[in-house]
Amino acid sequence: MSHVQAGKRQKTRDARTENVDYFQGIERIEYNNMATATDTAYYRHYNSGEKILSKDMEEWLKYSVSFTEFKYDGSDAQGRPTFNRQWDDHTNTVDNCKRCIRAFYDFCTKLGVKYWTAFDSDLVPQTDNWDENKSNWDEITDYITELVQKTQIKLLWMAPDLHSHPRYASGAFTSNEAITFVQAASQIKKCLEVSQRLNAECFLLWPYREGYDAVFQTDVAREIKLFAKLLKITAEYRDRLNYKCQLLLMPYQSFGRNCRTIDMWRPRCDFDSDTLNRYMWDVTSCLYFLKFHSLDRYYKVCTHPGQHMYLAGV
Repeated sequence: MSHVQAGKRQKTRDARTENVDYFQGIERIEYNNMATATDTAYYRHYNSGEKILSKDMEEWLKYSVSFTEFKYDGSDAQGRPTFNRQWDDHTNTVDNCKRCIRAFYDFCTKLGVKYWTAFDSDLVPQTDNWDENKSNWDEITDYITELVQKTQIKLLWMAPDLHSHPRYASGAFTSNEAITFVQAASQIKKCLEVSQRLNAECFLLWPYREGYDAVFQTDVAREIKLFAKLLKITAEYRDRLNYKCQLLLMPYQSFGRNCRTIDMWRPRCDFDSDTLNRYMWDVTSCLYFLKFHSLDRYYKVCTHPGQHMYLAGV
């Protein structure tokens, strides 16, 4: 990554970003227990204000919308983008990111959802210049802060994207390249700082790339040690920031192998390999790993209810 000094970008307001209703004709979705199955503009079962054991339902079930999925362009390993969104011109610019974020907040407002999630690479245009990245992050963070104050729609969790860039092809936490390990640590550090500024309730790590193809080509013990080391450094830095968030570790199989959601998080032109052994394959492997390295006091496992959680309980 280059550290060449870059000129500071002038903060501007894009006319296409402000005062544009991207969802004209769609009213805010409200609860109506009298609605029928054909009334798709109402919540029939979820009443956010209903009291259950002295808490509102929205406190028990913190539904969130994924910004990663919102920006999904319909492409896959075999095809080009198929979704044409009026707020997204597919350019790698700050203005385009702002338009997407503004449209996303309008979308959440219509749904009445109060939480959202995102990977860092979805929020800012990534460059190879350190100063430019920092400037982009500052501008986007200030913009999101303004929207949070206006709408009260908060960030549930934020995660560093440690799987899409080519440098992480052989892993981020467990890479045998020192520069890759340092870049991963730097990305986690910046993402954690931004997460604190946006007051996210949780900070997520998804070790998608951490694994090996053949045991005779891999020093597994060394890689596991590196993995635990970076997780511990992350937890210690969170404490140094005095950031009261919950650290989460999400296993590879959290969303199921054939689930469309996980496919959108994967790098383009990726493919499943049954021979690849992943360190964080399921909930059980995550729990044993955290317990063995005394990291269970910092991290919780992020997964949905189902088979993996049941097996871990057994």
